[in-house]
Amino acid sequence: MKHLYARISTDDKCQDISTQLHLITSQHEIDLQWTDEGVRGKSNPLERSGFSSMFSVLMPCDVVYVMEISRISRDTITTLNLYQQLGKMGVKVVSLADGEFDLSNPDDIFRLTLLAGLNQRESGVMGRRISIGMQRAKAHGVVLGRKTTGDKPLAEKMLSEGCTVADIVSKTGVSRATVFRMKKDTVKAAA
Repeated sequence: MKHLYARISTDDKCQDISTQLHLITSQHEIDLQWTDEGVRGKSNPLERSGFSSMFSVLMPCDVVYVMEISRISRDTITTLNLYQQLGKMGVKVVSLADGEFDLSNPDDIFRLTLLAGLNQRESGVMGRRISIGMQRAKAHGVVLGRKTTGDKPLAEKMLSEGCTVADIVSKTGVSRATVFRMKKDTVKAAA
């Protein structure tokens, strides 16, 4: 059987899994499609719903098509172990961007190792850039995170009066997490 596996790391409008699906299906005849959306590449593929469902039905001589090997994993060791496991199962993985890997060929193992390492490095570099960008934004007064909902001043007043978290949430519209955070901050400030 010919399987297609596609993954995007965020489920917002900036990324669209249909691009991967279209590019692969326009070049290969596919029997089954498996997807994971909003899942980071560093997560274990076998713990993702789409990948694990596909993995559970793979048979010898099956082929898995991916856009690039980073769609399966951005962790070097995970990638190498998974490809080795798939190879032992008699399953072939074909990447549109990176080609096919024959795990009995030392040159292909070397190429896979290099690409997996580069994917892990790229993931780390992206994370570092995001962190630097967030620090810079904070330094310029940008408030990060979700916008607060509800009446926070009233929640603070009710908290100081000893009201329960449930009462504060229901009367102010402020989330439980925010009320608990406010409560924790109040305790820290008093200490």
